[in-house]
Amino acid sequence: MAAADVLKSMDACTVLNQLLAGQGFDQGERKTTRNECVATKLDYGGLGIALDPVQNLAELQAQLPGTTGLQISGRKALMGQPSGPGSCEVGLEVDEHARAVVIASISRSDLRDQVCTAAQELATKLEPVLPRG
Repeated sequence: MAAADVLKSMDACTVLNQLLAGQGFDQGERKTTRNECVATKLDYGGLGIALDPVQNLAELQAQLPGTTGLQISGRKALMGQPSGPGSCEVGLEVDEHARAVVIASISRSDLRDQVCTAAQELATKLEPVLPRG
């Protein structure tokens, strides 16, 4: 089975709830018709993932100007701040036509400088769960 097909069969909320278990987050909620899920925690903000079997990292880079390339556990990734301080996204390559995106949004001003660290930490936990292309 192709990596994009495996990604299609994964449920973003199931994966997110497993990754955030025991950290005080509410159960993840589907926010769009895409396979995307966001979990929130009072006095912190939210963490989410989007599993996209159609779009790749190049398309994410086009949507997120000023992205930085990085590696997460040997997997090609991009990081950027779509709406400035307080939010950060990390995209992980699944294959040439698929990606997973971690979204972090921190509402507490004293923690905002940690938003990309939080996104990278969740991306590092997500990486071994993802299929390889």
